[in-house]
Amino acid sequence: MLRNAVTPRQKARQNMLYFSDGTAGANATTEAVCIPSYCIKSMEPISTSLMNIYFQELREEQGTTTAVDTTPKYTYVSLSIGDGDFKAVCQAIVGAINEPRSDGFIVVCDALNSKFLTGEITDCTINFVDGNTDPTD
Repeated sequence: MLRNAVTPRQKARQNMLYFSDGTAGANATTEAVCIPSYCIKSMEPISTSLMNIYFQELREEQGTTTAVDTTPKYTYVSLSIGDGDFKAVCQAIVGAINEPRSDGFIVVCDALNSKFLTGEITDCTINFVDGNTDPTD
């Protein structure tokens, strides 16, 4: 192995996943988010046409009444998907993260501009909540 070679694990850690809902402009909380791929904790089917991707804890730095970095915010993205396409969407996301020719910026869902990682994805909702959404914690 070359001294400066990047391993597949390191490459995956450098990828950023981009999500944007269909609202006008990606300029406010829950309208868009770009998260390092290594922050994925799990992907879960919610129904035949909806899945959630859960991420490690993020800190919200907005709001006028809460000091910065004091309230943990757990982020998850809900993806609208084709009927029964959960496995195909998971495979597409993992494949994109591990793609050696990737430039590191992966558009999973950009509903605003009608760009999706795969045809099985049709929309997304970005969620920040005050509690832990990971059922394993």
